[in-house]
Amino acid sequence: MGRAFGLRFSDHSRLTLYANINDLNDNSYSNSQGMWQGGIGSGGETNTKAGGLDLLINDRRKRYKLNSTLTVGHTKTKNEEHQSDISFLENGNVFGRSTSHSTDYSLKIRSENKLDLTNNNNWFLTVKPNVSYDRYDNSGRTMDADFSEELYENYFGESLDSLFIYGGGGGQYRNILISGVRSSFWNKGHDFKADVDFDGEWKFPSFDRLRIFGDASYGSGSADGLRRTDILNGTDSSLDEFQRRFSHNSSSDYNYHFGGSYDYSVSLGKSGNGGSNSISLSPQYEYSQSYNSASRPYYILDEADEFGTWSIDKLSSSRSMIQEFINAENSYYSSKWQMEHKGKLAINFNHYHEGKKMTNDYKDILQINFDANVQLRHKRDKLDYSRGETDTLACRNRFFVEPDARLEFKVQRGPVEAGYALNYRYYSSSPDLLYSIDYRDSSSPLMVREGNPLLSDSHTHVVKFDFWHHFYKSRRNRYINADIQYMRINDRLCQSMTYNKITGVRTYRPETVNGNWKIVANLRFNRPSAENKMFGIRNNFRVAYLNDVDMISLSSEENSLRNTVRQTTIGDEFKLDYQINGLLCGLKANFSYNHSESERFETMNTFNYSYGLSGSYTVSPWDMDLSTDISMRSRRGYQDNCFNTDELVWNMSLSKSIMNGNLTFKLKAYDILNQISSVHYAINAQMQTESWHNMLGRYVMLSVMYRLNLEPKKKR
Repeated sequence: MGRAFGLRFSDHSRLTLYANINDLNDNSYSNSQGMWQGGIGSGGETNTKAGGLDLLINDRRKRYKLNSTLTVGHTKTKNEEHQSDISFLENGNVFGRSTSHSTDYSLKIRSENKLDLTNNNNWFLTVKPNVSYDRYDNSGRTMDADFSEELYENYFGESLDSLFIYGGGGGQYRNILISGVRSSFWNKGHDFKADVDFDGEWKFPSFDRLRIFGDASYGSGSADGLRRTDILNGTDSSLDEFQRRFSHNSSSDYNYHFGGSYDYSVSLGKSGNGGSNSISLSPQYEYSQSYNSASRPYYILDEADEFGTWSIDKLSSSRSMIQEFINAENSYYSSKWQMEHKGKLAINFNHYHEGKKMTNDYKDILQINFDANVQLRHKRDKLDYSRGETDTLACRNRFFVEPDARLEFKVQRGPVEAGYALNYRYYSSSPDLLYSIDYRDSSSPLMVREGNPLLSDSHTHVVKFDFWHHFYKSRRNRYINADIQYMRINDRLCQSMTYNKITGVRTYRPETVNGNWKIVANLRFNRPSAENKMFGIRNNFRVAYLNDVDMISLSSEENSLRNTVRQTTIGDEFKLDYQINGLLCGLKANFSYNHSESERFETMNTFNYSYGLSGSYTVSPWDMDLSTDISMRSRRGYQDNCFNTDELVWNMSLSKSIMNGNLTFKLKAYDILNQISSVHYAINAQMQTESWHNMLGRYVMLSVMYRLNLEPKKKR
């Protein structure tokens, strides 16, 4: 691992250079002061080579400021994932196992620029032009299988290894197998994007404001994909098949958007006892238009033995030689336009009352704010789409009325501020126009996607109540925050799934369903330690209830059936700090509980909890900093017993600085006991999934950091 940072500056300019090379999942970058930001990635094992520069120029007369950055990064990431899942079906659940290994290479180049123009605070204009280029080269292998009975494996992927690797036909697992897929894949491509946005504001002596804004972008991309697949079909090995598929995706798009608003403020005069009232009106208009052109010729090379050993690069450069193998059903060509007008009128009423000054720094203040706005939105979509025998032009016009309102009360007495707010929002959305086309896509193994011309628009209601109580004084920023939110989605878009228990094919079709809603409540408390307080406490508590509705059925049933999952989650994060002199200790505990019930499956309860200690201490005689943390992480209630584990995770570091802090030595040990892992749990009305991802494991690293600061001769 290596990092480098250089900075040259004057009174009105600054040039920063940095570099970062590591194999520790570290995606950090340096800011203009030499402080490293970002951190360790959460998944996979990544090697990074990155660098960049940052240029800042300030006009001596403060008329403009220019900031430009250029970053270049190359990464290599190895990913591994194991997943267990259960599909909830009417006549018996289906139990799935999957595993994947991939290696991803990527090159990213970014140029981000910002120009600020201003004139005596009466107006400002900001322009941000950006350019980016991404290139990627990914490859890997996957194994998936569905079984008619629940599995009990000795390790992750035992059933898949038995079916696809060790031979013998899979033994006991083949007897309960519905279908299995083993694939090797290669994907290569690139994307280019250029965009610019602007934002300007003019202030008038009457305190009115005029604002204009907009953006525009252009993008293009190209991607090739090659997949070789073995398919196992239940207990009948004579139905096993081999597939070899190649596709070439290309796309280009543009987008532009502009708008403006005018804020008109009126003072309603003074009220009794030192109060004042004001009202403001803000009409706003926006227009946006976008265009996207995409194509995907899809080639079936199962019987083309002469191309069987060709690489993805050779197939890509020789597409004219394989034109006879194009599959019309899975090849498409599309052009899509979207145009949208938005008109909005916002109204704000403000009441401000200032009482007597309680101290030199604080006053007695009462403030009431009421904001209301209504947005009128007209959207027009057009899609020219061609796939196989389908060649259609679809158009759609929608008009939405979307209101939003917020009422807020805030009281400040001395250093204490308390308040509450009530907010309501209503908004709508339309499904992608492609979903309304009558098409069928079977390009993915054992998966089919279809369209549905009978989709409705979705409408969402959100109501939220907030409460806060803050105490501001010196370093002590104590607070209590609480909120509760209710959300209901009418005609929510979902992907109904029909499962064929003979072939293992899943067919997805978009549907809109009612009955989806949730309630979420949070309570947060913080009392940090201060100069005369040795203890600090922080706690975040969360509870949520979700009513999730989806569509699922077997292929023998004529229509998809509604399935509802009622899910309750409770979670808490607690931390206690103690500090005295050079010692800082911490106690932390976290837990989350998930309770799910439905008519389709037995009640499920999963638990994730952890607890641990942390500490840091400055050893005075040697001026060394020692820090360590240790925690136990546990999981219970998972369907796959391989996920029900206990992990003791221990980290430690020791550092010392010399030469007035310019030379620092640091020894760091991460995951000393080599037990850390990454596990995710999810459940909805169709299925439950439990997944394990690889991540950076145990390592020990010695780092040396040297700071060199050269000042101009006149300052020495």
